[in-house]
Amino acid sequence: MQKISCLEFDKLLIMITNLIVLGKTKMNLVLKLKIFLFYRYVGQDEFGNKYYEKKKADSKKLKRMVKYKGLPEASKIPAKYHGWLHHYSDKFPSNDEQKFSWQKKH
Repeated sequence: MQKISCLEFDKLLIMITNLIVLGKTKMNLVLKLKIFLFYRYVGQDEFGNKYYEKKKADSKKLKRMVKYKGLPEASKIPAKYHGWLHHYSDKFPSNDEQKFSWQKKH
């Protein structure tokens, strides 16, 4: 069996999805396949956004991504999860962390 790289697989998925006529379904299919094959589920924030990390590292850092609940809008991500996505922290944030009385919800 011949092995293919992630880039070749991405090109293959794009070709397959171009055959599908439905607009929204097209990107959801590609995203779901890519997540299933190459990423592992890490957790979820209080707004329902799901966070994933690449299963195998191509470089020193693992690639991280978010699948938004609803419309994809970067401002929907709380600060602690934004920090994790951009490798400011190796530890995935939890929702159980103590909040001060003066802190507002994102």
